[in-house]
Amino acid sequence: MSIKQTKQSPKIDTLIQQATDHPGIPLDQREVLRRDLLDHFEEGLAAGQSVDQLVRSFGDPIEAARRIAMVCADEADTKAATSDVIAGFSTSKRGSSLASILWHELGTSLRNLMRSPGFSAVVMLTLALGIGANTAVFSVLDTVLIKPLPYPNPQELVTVQETWRDNPPSFAYTRAPTNAELSTWEDVFSGVATIYTYRETGADLVSDDGSTRLITSYVSASFFETLGAAPLLGRTFFKDESLGPGQRGDDTERPRVAVLSHELWRKQFGADSAVLGRSIELDGNLTEVVGVMPRGFSNPMGSKADLWIPQDLRLGGSNNWGNYYLNTIARLRTGVSIEQAAIMTDSLIAGVREQQPDSGEWGIALTHLQSDIVGKARRTMLLILAAAAALVLLSACVNVGNLVFARGINREREIALRGALGSARERLMSLLILENAWLALGGSALGLVLGLGGVKVLLAAAPDALPQTTTQPGLSAAVFFAGMAAMVTSLLIFGIGPSLILARVPLAKALSGRGRGGTESRRLRRLRSLFVVAQVTVALVLLIGAGLLMRSFAEIRDAPLGVAPKQALTFEVHLPTARYATGTQRIDFHDQFQERVSGLPGVTAVGAVSWLPLNGRYHTWGLAQAQEAAEDHESEAEFSPTDVRVMAGDYFAAAGLQLLKGRPPSRADQTGEPVIWLSRTAAEKTFADQDPVGLSVTTSGRPWEVAGVVTDVAVDARGTTFPTVYIPHRQFADDRNWPLTQIVRAEADVDLLRYTAAQELKAVDPGLVLFRPRLFEGYIDVARAQDRFVLLLMSVFAVLALGLVTVGTYGVLAGNVARRRREIGIRMALGADHRAVHWAIVRGAVILVAVGIAAGAGISLAGSRWLSSMLFGVSSTDAATYIAACFLLLAMGVGASLLPALRATRVDPARTLSES
Repeated sequence: MSIKQTKQSPKIDTLIQQATDHPGIPLDQREVLRRDLLDHFEEGLAAGQSVDQLVRSFGDPIEAARRIAMVCADEADTKAATSDVIAGFSTSKRGSSLASILWHELGTSLRNLMRSPGFSAVVMLTLALGIGANTAVFSVLDTVLIKPLPYPNPQELVTVQETWRDNPPSFAYTRAPTNAELSTWEDVFSGVATIYTYRETGADLVSDDGSTRLITSYVSASFFETLGAAPLLGRTFFKDESLGPGQRGDDTERPRVAVLSHELWRKQFGADSAVLGRSIELDGNLTEVVGVMPRGFSNPMGSKADLWIPQDLRLGGSNNWGNYYLNTIARLRTGVSIEQAAIMTDSLIAGVREQQPDSGEWGIALTHLQSDIVGKARRTMLLILAAAAALVLLSACVNVGNLVFARGINREREIALRGALGSARERLMSLLILENAWLALGGSALGLVLGLGGVKVLLAAAPDALPQTTTQPGLSAAVFFAGMAAMVTSLLIFGIGPSLILARVPLAKALSGRGRGGTESRRLRRLRSLFVVAQVTVALVLLIGAGLLMRSFAEIRDAPLGVAPKQALTFEVHLPTARYATGTQRIDFHDQFQERVSGLPGVTAVGAVSWLPLNGRYHTWGLAQAQEAAEDHESEAEFSPTDVRVMAGDYFAAAGLQLLKGRPPSRADQTGEPVIWLSRTAAEKTFADQDPVGLSVTTSGRPWEVAGVVTDVAVDARGTTFPTVYIPHRQFADDRNWPLTQIVRAEADVDLLRYTAAQELKAVDPGLVLFRPRLFEGYIDVARAQDRFVLLLMSVFAVLALGLVTVGTYGVLAGNVARRRREIGIRMALGADHRAVHWAIVRGAVILVAVGIAAGAGISLAGSRWLSSMLFGVSSTDAATYIAACFLLLAMGVGASLLPALRATRVDPARTLSES
């Protein structure tokens, strides 16, 4: 038989011929040996070695032929030759330097991988997916749940919530007098700060370039000191800038000061330190800039602020025992635990109740600030995603192990030949280690890229689903290296394993192929089958989770909201009190502006409201029938909690609310008797079966006549409703300067309204800003962000796991078919039917998948309660979802077995028998 000739030198061809012409080498193995030796020399030439170096390194070809012949001899003689084989052909290499040997092995290992590009690509991609997915998810998890807040001693920071009559807190707000008391409890707290987050506040910064809307944050003078945050420039607030010299209502003018965020200072003022002491115009009021905060400082709760302004905490007016509207952050005194603080505050509160009976039967609840920021629901969401990402990592580790293990076992002849040529076991293992190191390097580099991109995708895909922590999530080096360590460890363990196993197989059997299919191989097949079962188990758990979330999201999407969000544009217009000081001025503005907008082409309705639907609860006051309230005005039993909405224009038509009874709002309401509209739930709760139209109710301390009843409106994306009343802005504008959100419904291009509405606003008042124009549907998207985010990630994880288990199943079955080629050929030569061979392969896949399905279903049922809090309208043990996921995996298993089964039936019996 002839072999291809090397183009470099006939010396190598002669050497190969001499090394394989020994009479002890079976004729049917000489051609294969010649090809293997030719590959060996071509590797050396490609690595830069000369022909003479390679020939000299090879040594005496006659001696090499003798060793190979001894290996091919009977097994009884093999043991006597083993010592020569192990210690033999490397004597001439001992003179080589360690560096040159290592360099040669690096090149050899890399070329070995390049000969199997499909295998190398699959392994590196699997490594990258496992490392990248876990790096992205756990980096975000690390920032949100694990990494401490960026303040000194963050474990001392707690949020304070008020309770009523020993009940758990139903809302997170406190009262100004409560904060005044807390600040005196120096044995418990070293600092107490307040921040207004009841709703987002802002101000228009007036400059030569026009007006710019800024997000303002109203805080107490102690806010920065309590957090332990020092300014970059200037100072923060003095105590009298927040409290003032006396009670609210006196004529003493309080100073107007502001502290800028680093971002605003850089963007708006060019990072000019001379901004300190400068007066800027905010909503028509001159305000002195007294400080600039460092880069990265942000509020621990509420919106991200452009600047901070002192909150008016003087007692009196709205700062009374009946007004809950502040958030409170306190710093525990060093050495005081949160449990100790709870006990100490109970006794202090009892003293306040005794001295000030009008404070009510109140208490406080303390929560660590970081836990409060994340919230229980979001914590559960992130932990579920973390568990899913860990399962993907486990599946990827198993898949990589399966791939490299199978490749190592299938290289038994190559490893045996290297041993026959004198390579010691250490050299063989080092070669495998280097090959796996190349795979680990490539997969880790790609995983790093995927991890960096994954963090950005997570933040971009669901900015409203993640808790707004004070630290921006980024790639965590510790998380990346942990994921890489897990994958690389799996790669190395399962990569080196075959060399240890094959070292126990006699070389004669390995070279002749008689080592295949024995007892040891059956054990290895069972091990690889166990890998597939583990992957199927993981995949089913993720598939069931994704299926349940998908059904849940479909239920959420179909939940009745009570509004018609399509073809509607929303935007905010904030009126500065300095220029719109009276209710009449504010009413005139809204009338004039809405009249101009309603005249735009295609516009069908224009209205405004103090709080848009789906944004949660807001302005909860008491509601009762006016007669009952008058008979027992001191009792609060008849007043039921009700959300208050102030509306202007044709709000019901603009938002899509249906009028069930009574009449719609009109301009006549401005001069007529006070009227109010109730939601269906508010009407039923207050009047039971009575028709409420024309009857009177009391809220906000005033009597109102019920003019109509409208449909309930959802306060969240899951269709939750709450009793609500609607008060006309024309009759309530004097109460305060209500910030209203405009809604414009149009049959024309809604996006075009962004521009035309802004032009109409300039025509009414050039100093105002059309702020945050957004489609009404966008609010629904925000409300559904968390559910969509979890569904997206779980679906991605499920697809990844399904892909990994498909590759794993196919690899095991294809390997089994390759190893059973002789057996299959004999069976077909004896007349076995193609369908029987097909079914044998498919049956093997079905058994593996069925075992994995049973294990996965049991794990899913056991952990179903963890997912139940994320579901809506579907049970965590929904039978249809479980059955669908099981059938999908079973179909995947059958599909993965089809190609190996087809290959099995294409075995040529005659050729197989002649080869054996």
